[in-house]
Amino acid sequence: MKKENLNSKEHILLLLIDDNDIDNYVHVKTFEHYGDYNCTIFKSAYEGFEHLRQTSRRYDYIILDIYMPEMDGFTFVEHFNRLKLTEIHGPIIFLTASLNPSDRVKADEMGLQFIEKPLKIDKLVGII
Repeated sequence: MKKENLNSKEHILLLLIDDNDIDNYVHVKTFEHYGDYNCTIFKSAYEGFEHLRQTSRRYDYIILDIYMPEMDGFTFVEHFNRLKLTEIHGPIIFLTASLNPSDRVKADEMGLQFIEKPLKIDKLVGII
């Protein structure tokens, strides 16, 4: 399979927030195959949110699972928007195994993209 960059940027900064180690491994390997990136991973939405509040880095995309302990993805987005982190960082993309149709509806209402696990690069490229 031909290696293609995810988009026209030379270097893509991703923040991946997912509590599943296996999913994180698969996602990172997928990103490695398809582009030049730097992926920061957090297994907790709370820790990822705290990192965004304190970092000077600007992430191009935040890829976020919905269901995690401590703080779910929807709560993360509410806090993210309340602090106007949207003015600093790129868009949030939900990447989830959830089959609940109300999750997709809620994501749509929040103006967020929704991709089902496992990550399929063509769906991600279609968004970014």
